[in-house]
Amino acid sequence: MEGDVLYVAPLRVVAPDGVSGPSQEDAGTSPPNGIPSDFLQFRMQADHGRLRRKPKSSAIRDYPDGCSPCMLSEHNHELKKPRISRQQDLSTQNLSNIEPPASALASQSKANEPTGKSTASVSSLKTIEEPELTEASHDDPEPPIVDSLPSIRRTKRIPPNLLSKLKASSRPPTKTSTFGLSHAAARKVIVETVRLFDAVRRNLLLQEDELKGNRLDLRVGNILTRNHRSLNGAPKRVGVIPGLEVGDIFYFRMELSCVGMHGPIQAGIDYLNAKETKYGDIVAISIISSGGYDAKDEGDELIYTGQGGKSGLDSKPMEDQKLERGNLAMRESMKHQLPVRVIRGVKDSTSPSGKTYTYDGLYKVDRFWSEKGKSGFEEFKFKLQRLPDQPGLGSAAIKLSEELKVKPSTRIGLKSADISGGVEAERVCVVNTMDDEVGPAPFKYTRTLEHLQRSSQAEKCACKNLCNSSKACSCLARNDNVAAYVNGLLVKERGVIYECGKNCKCSTNCANKATQRTSKLRFEVFKTQDRGWGVRCRDIIPAGTFVCEYTGRLVEDVASLQSKDYLLDTSRLSFHNPRWGDVSSLLSKEFAKAGNNLPRPSFAIDSSASGNMARFINHSCSPNLLVQCVFREGQDMRWPHAMLFAMDNIPPFRELTIDYGTSASCSGGQVQGKVCECKSIDCRGRFGY
Repeated sequence: MEGDVLYVAPLRVVAPDGVSGPSQEDAGTSPPNGIPSDFLQFRMQADHGRLRRKPKSSAIRDYPDGCSPCMLSEHNHELKKPRISRQQDLSTQNLSNIEPPASALASQSKANEPTGKSTASVSSLKTIEEPELTEASHDDPEPPIVDSLPSIRRTKRIPPNLLSKLKASSRPPTKTSTFGLSHAAARKVIVETVRLFDAVRRNLLLQEDELKGNRLDLRVGNILTRNHRSLNGAPKRVGVIPGLEVGDIFYFRMELSCVGMHGPIQAGIDYLNAKETKYGDIVAISIISSGGYDAKDEGDELIYTGQGGKSGLDSKPMEDQKLERGNLAMRESMKHQLPVRVIRGVKDSTSPSGKTYTYDGLYKVDRFWSEKGKSGFEEFKFKLQRLPDQPGLGSAAIKLSEELKVKPSTRIGLKSADISGGVEAERVCVVNTMDDEVGPAPFKYTRTLEHLQRSSQAEKCACKNLCNSSKACSCLARNDNVAAYVNGLLVKERGVIYECGKNCKCSTNCANKATQRTSKLRFEVFKTQDRGWGVRCRDIIPAGTFVCEYTGRLVEDVASLQSKDYLLDTSRLSFHNPRWGDVSSLLSKEFAKAGNNLPRPSFAIDSSASGNMARFINHSCSPNLLVQCVFREGQDMRWPHAMLFAMDNIPPFRELTIDYGTSASCSGGQVQGKVCECKSIDCRGRFGY
């Protein structure tokens, strides 16, 4: 970043009707003002308050709960502060290739005349000023270009001292756009954004008493936006979102907004205004189908009911839907044959929001019509057809998961109903649709570590019922009185976690026994295309969930092993940087409590002869599982349990992976380690032994 260049950008407020700041529909398309799209990727939020728009009266009809833009504010009183002019930041590094118009040069020359004010590093900086907004204004018009910083028009709503403060406090924001990135690079940005969202939420859950009754998802969204870690400041676009994959799942609409997939947290249709597109028409970019109205869903074909017609006010009756806003945008998308992203939302009792949202790819609007709904009022219907050559529906995987709960024997490619031989509470089946191999080579299936050494004196806590830091629990004290789990989920990655053991007097429901409960996850050992056998789960695995323990035989001398094909060596593992779940840079110290920061113990587990299904989990340099060391039952402190936790919200039937660590680059002139096939942007090429 240039050290002496002022960066200022608009604060994007996601309003119920989907209106947002200036954007364009495609990363490769410049907006009408001629500024390349990659110059519009930065954003910042002024410290002086937020911009609030009063929605049209018709907008309220789309929100049965009476949602308003105020819901997006962390504190409602912030919305009452004076509104400020929003400015779009531009990097000066590449502006030399843009020839300014003659009027701009004249204006710049005039602006650079002696005025008693410093003009250093200003002549090459162009800014965008937001037009005057009134309560009746609902759409963001295309902002004009202001020639130079000294010529910014000051409105009566921006006192000179406030504008000076804004300039002085401006700083280059974190670049959080995926535009212009490769799929692998963009994927990393999206994954990290979702991980941050969930990590902040888990940390806030630890303060449940103080935050009781608050919408944590809205609070989390505000925190990410304030710290420039949300992607919703990037220009909206039609079609594919770089880094987003069909089948990705989310638990909150605010999550969808934070990754830039669907802006409004209530309205079902997100769209671009006419001035934000090259078509001169309002166009839809995404919809959320949650099975409301009279929607008919057959997977590749969807009948979607338009928005409006319902009132969030008891005193206002229902009415006919109008061909405006989202409904009009859907019609214009059909006219221009533009794709629309489809997100399906289904009820889910295990979801913290009560729903799970799945991205199902791109659809086109084939036709639309109006008909009487069950309420007796006119409703718009849109028939959408899924575009070909896309991965399978994510929502179809969720449906298959539910079907296999009732009829597990109908699984295609089923070779063995239970490789665990009844050891696991849920069967671990073997599936192969690649070739005729019936299953892996025989091994002893075990859920425990062999040769586990225990200390002679088992430490235990004397807590009654449930343990918590206020009761002076001796087990929690070893974790610096900071809970390792919340609602059964791992809060953050640590070197070591001390759990309560069987000898402790606390209940089996104690929150500090998260890895000791019987897992209800249904796993499959399946044949991969190019990496032998792998592991996946038939169920959705939320981030932070305990997946399984890596079992086998503990070994002290790794060099003595004849084969290292099924070896987990913690001495080769490295922590994520920053550690997974660490949000100390986003939350104050009172919320982001660290817990103990002990180093990870070095030990190795060989599962070549005995182990559980974890022995088949393949390596990835960008894994979705992490290895967490856990002590319990007063065991010898040299030998912890190697517990695997989910780092992401993992959809059904997506392969599970862990990072088996680095390998020596060469030894005696020979390259060491196995060849990595993860194909991620962080791929090291080789791993392990």
